[in-house]
Amino acid sequence: MALTFEECNEMIAICRFQKVPLFVAYYRRALPRFIKIKALIDSGAIGTPRIVNCMQFREMASIYQDPDNLPWFVKPEISGGGLFVDQGASTLFLLFFKD
Repeated sequence: MALTFEECNEMIAICRFQKVPLFVAYYRRALPRFIKIKALIDSGAIGTPRIVNCMQFREMASIYQDPDNLPWFVKPEISGGGLFVDQGASTLFLLFFKD
């Protein structure tokens, strides 16, 4: 959401002042497949997970292949991370999915 805690607080304050919502795009856990997985885990239907192996099975999109023209969200100096942070954050968020 921000590069620093101070930037985060500033974003929150400005949105409150302007009376506009502020969102973080962690929408994936609301997708039906993740709701189903969570229900299976919570009910004990598949036992207790002991390890998780996460892999992406697709070619790297062309927008990530030219280091001189990367999108802002994978430029560390702007976004605070790179491709792993952009993609990995959502994966980690799903692994800690709570109600």
